[in-house]
Amino acid sequence: MRKILYFSENYDIVFQGDLKGSKRYLEDSEKYVCRFCGSTHKEATFTKDAHAISESIGNKSLLSYSECDECNKIFGNGIEDHLGKFLLPLKNASAIKGKNSKPTYTSPSNESRIDFKDGTMNIHNLENNPFVEIDNLNKTMIINYVTTPHIPAAVFKAFVKFFLSVIKEDDFRNKFENVTK
Repeated sequence: MRKILYFSENYDIVFQGDLKGSKRYLEDSEKYVCRFCGSTHKEATFTKDAHAISESIGNKSLLSYSECDECNKIFGNGIEDHLGKFLLPLKNASAIKGKNSKPTYTSPSNESRIDFKDGTMNIHNLENNPFVEIDNLNKTMIINYVTTPHIPAAVFKAFVKFFLSVIKEDDFRNKFENVTK
């Protein structure tokens, strides 16, 4: 109970709800100052939907006005791509829809695949391939996912980017602004 009190006394909930619902921005649209490069609306464009937490891991609604289009592009094609590769097995097994669709997972040997069609998980596996092990006696199935090659430091940076995107403006300016420089 003491730990719960600590969190309720020291942290504010910045978002609570479904990440698949209608768009919700974390801050005032009038400011348009990028938290990551410092550009203002006079120096950069802010026309793209900047997801505070990557769309590739299921966020469709939590957006930020504090990320310019150039930084959005850099994050989307860089560190968030590595996070997506790292989480692909989990996203596939959990049927988490990414930017375009539910993720398809192909085994490293390209002999097996897991995809989704009409809301149903389909497993395509060659017989005796160790990618999928079925135990009919115990009614279990083991899928031996292998993580796609990625850069671990980029995965870490993606989580830091999410944190910096969701903290309140005052906390960012007073405590973390130097992190982005």
